[in-house]
Amino acid sequence: MQLTEQEGAVAPGTSATVLRRMREAFFVQGLDVARLDVQQEVGRQAGADADRARKHLADGRAHALLDRDYREAESLGVKGSPTMSLNQGRQTLYGNVGYRIIEANIQELLREPNPDHASWR
Repeated sequence: MQLTEQEGAVAPGTSATVLRRMREAFFVQGLDVARLDVQQEVGRQAGADADRARKHLADGRAHALLDRDYREAESLGVKGSPTMSLNQGRQTLYGNVGYRIIEANIQELLREPNPDHASWR
């Protein structure tokens, strides 16, 4: 969907809408989003162009984009979702981290934005 949006074949924001609706279909409605028919219906309802999406899968561009995402995540040290990388990669908050921990780390970075100093909170 990102590729079809980049090509201007669908309205801006369509790929984000499809992604959100896919998550809703899985987490809220309990649908099997691994099934092609479910993906196509969710995408259709979100304004996606299923024919173009299939074309991008068939010609390998969608898989290449996914591989690029995996490589970028690996280079950034992303182990799962959610992952927050702070202080130019020196701090990583991963998984079920409480909002107070996130806030403390961000407040410390704002207070002392020097990458050579450690965050003590």
